[in-house]
Amino acid sequence: MTDVAHQTFVIERELPASPKHAFRFWSDQKLKRAWNDCHPDWTELEDSFDFRVGGIEAKR
Repeated sequence: MTDVAHQTFVIERELPASPKHAFRFWSDQKLKRAWNDCHPDWTELEDSFDFRVGGIEAKR
């Protein structure tokens, strides 16, 4: 298997909420986790979240 390195990606989505409300869910780890959980039995091996300029979010 080859290593894959991603540095930047863009997500475009229209949400029925104000930008302030949507940003709150992207910037708070607990809220983002609740929003993104795909299944109650889902298990993550890693869930790190550093919401600062230059910070890293890693999930696997």
